Amino acid sequence: MQRETTGAQAQADIVNFWRYVEFFTPNTLPKKAPDDARKPIYDCRLNRSLPWEPGHPHHQHKCLSAKPTHVKSSPDKLWAYNVYICPIDVVAARNHIELLLGDSEDSAVRDQREPAGAGGFAFAVDGSGCAVSDSGVLSVFAWAYARTCDLGEQASRDSSWLDGFAEIEEEVLDHFQAVLAGKRVTGPLLEEFTQWLLATLKLSAASESVQAHVCRVQCYSRKATTAAKDKQAQSSAGATSPTQSQTPAPSSDGDEPAQEEKGEPVDMINSMYLGELKALSAAVREGRYGAALNAYLGNHPQDIARIDLRENIPAAWGMLHPSHFPMGRWPGEGRHPLVFSQQVAINLAQKNLSASSGLMAVNGPPGTGKTTLLKDLLAAIIVERAVILSKYQSPEDAFSTRAVAAWKNSGDSQYYYALDKRLHNFGVVASSSNNSAVENLSLEFPKAGDVDPAWGNNASPFGAIASHLLGKDGPAWRLMAARLGKQRNRKEFVSNFWWPRPDPSLEPQAQKPKACKESELPGMEQLLKAGSKVAPLSWAEARSRFAEACRKEAEERTIRIGLAKVHDAVPGLRAELSRLSDERGRWLRDLERWELSLAAAQESLAKAQSALNAAYQGEKTRREQSEVAASKAAKEAEAYKATLKKRQSELKQELSDLDDDAPADILCWLGKFFPIRSVEDWKSEKLARRKDIQTKNMEVARASSAVTQQNSQLSTARARNTKPAILDGLPTEQAAFAGAKDKVATARANSRQADKALKTSVEQYQRCEERLSKYVAHFNLYCERFGAKIGAWRYELAQDVTTRERSSPWADELWNEARVAVLLAALDLQDAFVLHAGKKAYLNTMLAMKLINGEAPAKGVPREAAQSAWATFFLMVPLVSTTFASFHRQFEHLEEEDIGWLLIDEAGQAAPQQAAGAIWRSRRVMVVGDPLQLEPVVTVPDQLQDRLRRHAGVGEQWMPGFTSAQECADNASRYGSFINKKWVGAPLLVHRRCDSPMFEIANVVAYENAMVNGKPAKASALLPSGWVHVPAQNAENHWIPGEGEAVRALIARLCQQGLAPSEIFLISPFRKVVEGLERLIERHGLTGVQCGTIHKVQGKEAPAVIFVLGGDPAKEGAKKWATSKPNLINVAVSRAKSRLYIVGDRQRWGTYPYIEDCCIDDMPVLTVASLSAQTERQVS
Repeated sequence: MQRETTGAQAQADIVNFWRYVEFFTPNTLPKKAPDDARKPIYDCRLNRSLPWEPGHPHHQHKCLSAKPTHVKSSPDKLWAYNVYICPIDVVAARNHIELLLGDSEDSAVRDQREPAGAGGFAFAVDGSGCAVSDSGVLSVFAWAYARTCDLGEQASRDSSWLDGFAEIEEEVLDHFQAVLAGKRVTGPLLEEFTQWLLATLKLSAASESVQAHVCRVQCYSRKATTAAKDKQAQSSAGATSPTQSQTPAPSSDGDEPAQEEKGEPVDMINSMYLGELKALSAAVREGRYGAALNAYLGNHPQDIARIDLRENIPAAWGMLHPSHFPMGRWPGEGRHPLVFSQQVAINLAQKNLSASSGLMAVNGPPGTGKTTLLKDLLAAIIVERAVILSKYQSPEDAFSTRAVAAWKNSGDSQYYYALDKRLHNFGVVASSSNNSAVENLSLEFPKAGDVDPAWGNNASPFGAIASHLLGKDGPAWRLMAARLGKQRNRKEFVSNFWWPRPDPSLEPQAQKPKACKESELPGMEQLLKAGSKVAPLSWAEARSRFAEACRKEAEERTIRIGLAKVHDAVPGLRAELSRLSDERGRWLRDLERWELSLAAAQESLAKAQSALNAAYQGEKTRREQSEVAASKAAKEAEAYKATLKKRQSELKQELSDLDDDAPADILCWLGKFFPIRSVEDWKSEKLARRKDIQTKNMEVARASSAVTQQNSQLSTARARNTKPAILDGLPTEQAAFAGAKDKVATARANSRQADKALKTSVEQYQRCEERLSKYVAHFNLYCERFGAKIGAWRYELAQDVTTRERSSPWADELWNEARVAVLLAALDLQDAFVLHAGKKAYLNTMLAMKLINGEAPAKGVPREAAQSAWATFFLMVPLVSTTFASFHRQFEHLEEEDIGWLLIDEAGQAAPQQAAGAIWRSRRVMVVGDPLQLEPVVTVPDQLQDRLRRHAGVGEQWMPGFTSAQECADNASRYGSFINKKWVGAPLLVHRRCDSPMFEIANVVAYENAMVNGKPAKASALLPSGWVHVPAQNAENHWIPGEGEAVRALIARLCQQGLAPSEIFLISPFRKVVEGLERLIERHGLTGVQCGTIHKVQGKEAPAVIFVLGGDPAKEGAKKWATSKPNLINVAVSRAKSRLYIVGDRQRWGTYPYIEDCCIDDMPVLTVASLSAQTERQVS
């Protein structure tokens, strides 16, 4: 299958397209709800009273008459307000944008759920009606819409179309501060500001989409602190000038003000990715990006074939060779090894990413051990870094000799020591668009309860800090992770990590280094200042222990490599044995055949010899006769030649005689002038003699030639009369004889060869058989010692997917213990490194704290300073977590490939643009998720996305409505599989969360039965899973009151059977149903029962899940939306560990895709009446 290859410019266009989508992602405008008791929301015309003014119904009915700032029903609470001006009809605005961008091509349209609307500008108002300073927010959607309207049809051709938001934002916020902030907000003042805003944004062209004379006000109450009460009392009494800021004072501990005093933030958050995507586009265009982002943006080698790990078992098995296992592994509770596909994924990461850079995807269906996988990966990374650490004679050798200024100014200066670049590539960042997912990861890694007690009890000088960071989720076994991300988390982390805290538990002295006070837990600042004084191990001891652990692990690895060699040789030996057996039979048959051929050839040779002799005698007689004739002709020619030569001599003598009788010289001279007869006669006679001589000469020459020819013929005749010549004249007879002779020789040689080869084959067969028996016996001993799950034959695993996926080849307890020991020694080594590095580690960590806390200058910090600070910090805290939205702010001083490892969790929920910046900053990226669970929430409809992507010039596959971060990574991955017609990354297939029938339902609905059930069956007295059929009657939107009664009966029944309310989760696809369930929980005092939409529960689980379908009978489109893909049903069903109860109209819902897979025998129909009756009988 060919995959797309994308150049830098095309990749930059993809990023630009994602940026366009972010511009047109509207902020959510709260829905009008004037009757809401807790948070009423009003639409107010600007020429009438506002909620904090006396003439408004809210002021009259929900505020105390004596203290209008206070809530009438709860006097200990204060009112506060969020104001949204210039409400925009998003649907009309989008249609207008599409019209302006223009495109005649049809576009694929899928989910077109309409948003509630968007606000153009928002700000907060306190209970006295004064605008809160610095609370203003300008909607980027409103600006992008206004910009598009201003440019009209030229927008799509203007390269600067969506540039300039920052400048307009600054102007608007400055105007807000000057005109509204701190002042009492009235209709006329708000009208004036609104008109100025419309003019500044040039929104007049969008008048049909924008409500210029209406604002929406969200009212909410908050608990009043003493300071807030005093402030509001002063404001009500007129003691505070309306121009004074209402910003609350900071809290006493130096952290940001408490939430009660600050109130809720304005719920109109613009895209957190716009600036990041703009910078990223420029970086990509300039070629400043690494292999991971290159692959993510579509640059896939076309000449490298994909490897399906579910189909290509030899390839998967090859990745499990002991040489590919990481040196370290996680000390997990129960000491369970990774199973087949988990270990394949880890080894792939070790082989393909550790020594280089790039991107790898892992497909993790629900309950398949994604977190377990990531723990082993973190262990491998820590050990890999420890190998480098162990090479330093002193930790200080890893730092520069002199400190360098990261920044200097009059109020603050910060220095650092450059850290060896070899240590820069090991920091691990876990990120996701799902805040709970990354927070769960940062809690899972350090939690002592998830580590085997025998391995997790080794004391660490940072253990107290780790437990303090975990808080109520503690204790911790090690300082392994930190929850960062949003500013509050970062400030809280720095406070709890860096500074000492009172020790309420007064833990044993071993947990408190001597340099710290007995009454407090040490902070990292104290520990680093104390340095080697509080180090449990000297640097030499830590290095020695690590080296010893590595040596023992290497010994165990070598043994497994030898076993693997034995194992891998067995199939070849079996094939060789079979080949030798076949060969032995073949040589035996060949020997018999050649012996028969030899006898036949010898008989043919005798016949050919006789024929040749007879032909020779006949030919010899004929050639002798020819020789006699040639001899006679030669003699006659010689005699004739002699006769001619004799006459030739006579003529020459006659000519000589004429010369003697020549006339006198004077006569000859006169004869030249006068005719003299005697002279003339003499000349004539001489001329005649000369002609006769010439004639004879020619005759003699001819006679000589004839003699030569006859002699030649004689010689030829004599030569042809020799035995070789005669035999040459018998080619047919001679060829027949030679052929017969060759056949005899060939048959004899072949017979001898077959006999020799047969003996050799027998010997080889015996040796091969002995070797195979020895190898099989050797490996079987390993299998018997550690069990078939560990010592597995590949050919057996290839035959059964369940056996294969549950197996853990080579991961026996001895080697695992050695690998865990390496990790523990590596952790001790890094602790010792930090403490013995002294001032250098202290300064770098202090710089890291300022980077994390937002105290560093936004610009001017050297890149090397940030790299060294973060790399030093990662030596203490190997992993930090953050959402994508906070990634840029947290790592703003780092650039391309500065982060060693990025682990993306729940990547199927992330839009592709959300992960792009994080991937750009990372050298190695592992993307973990499942495209068959929740998809990204993209509020820009496909049709508008299509217009934008055509403008950017990119393919449809990059539309956030069509893909996710997970799918981008899946498409870039060479190793993976096809599941439900999707190519996914390396698949994890052993499911350990759900009992039946939840496992079977999810497996059928989403995974084409690719998953393997790894959870042992358990007997339970709980009500079996089933479907509570409730006819869809008396619907209140999607809420069906009858379903509420069924839910209440179910909860009562389950609680009577011993299930705690906190172990019950109520789930629905619709928000209105969840609101109804929340009312039911509150009304009936069902404290502890959890409740949420499907989109809120991915990553969570509960023993019992009640899946409440709801669904307005008049809105069939809602059911079609919920069942358009398997994703929602898959997530809902797979949250249930032991029991699943579906509540809804089985007849209506049972005909829809994926829900129909829940209508099975293992989900019998239950009724509300039967549930209630059984509950009453149990009570009685």
